[in-house]
Amino acid sequence: TAVGLPTALGPPGGSNAAPSQPPVAPAPAPAATVPAVSAEAVAPTASAAACEEVKLTISTEDESETVEVALPATASAADLLHLLLGPGHAALSPPDEAQLYIYDDFYDKIDRWLKASDPLGSINRQDWPFIRLKGASFDPSAVAARRAAPPAAAPKAAVAAVAAEEPELEISVVVDRDLGIATSARVRRGSTIRALKEVLSAMNLTGEADTASWSLALPPKSAGASPMPLADSTVVTEEHFELELVQ
Repeated sequence: TAVGLPTALGPPGGSNAAPSQPPVAPAPAPAATVPAVSAEAVAPTASAAACEEVKLTISTEDESETVEVALPATASAADLLHLLLGPGHAALSPPDEAQLYIYDDFYDKIDRWLKASDPLGSINRQDWPFIRLKGASFDPSAVAARRAAPPAAAPKAAVAAVAAEEPELEISVVVDRDLGIATSARVRRGSTIRALKEVLSAMNLTGEADTASWSLALPPKSAGASPMPLADSTVVTEEHFELELVQ
């Protein structure tokens, strides 16, 4: 005969009640995991600017040669000249030998001359494709070969000393912006606007020999604004690299 299995097993004594168990405390919730933060993440990003690259396109004035280079934002215009013209070139030579400037493609004029000590990071990003070299030429293949090694940085003290000793300033003067007529003149450092006007008067730009009948002014800072005439006693500095003739 088949023997059926009991439906439940209990402790001795025949009781089917579950055995008494001590209460079990609920498991604690796992502690929240906080991702580790590296020292670099919390440290100031002072080196970010030093690592930033400036990608420039440089052309000769006649646009016969063009080259693209990438240099640290902390490199100077003198470093760029060393790269373009080679270490044997006097990159801090007088401006009439070799000089870099930013070209304004829209107005077809010089936007700003670059001094030897100017950091390349000071050039606005929109101006990176419009760097021109005056007074010299370069071999793009030779520049590409020199790019393999970083250019030797000119000592900061030497750059500052040479920049201060440059005897002359070259000033770009817009005669008629609508017609695109402009010229440039050179004056000794420390000269006044009156002296610059006498140099321009000798060029007979206005047909007026009397320099009191016209003025030189800073270009307007916004569209529709008027130029800001300068007093004849104003000393010409790097802030006056571009002026306008106002009659």
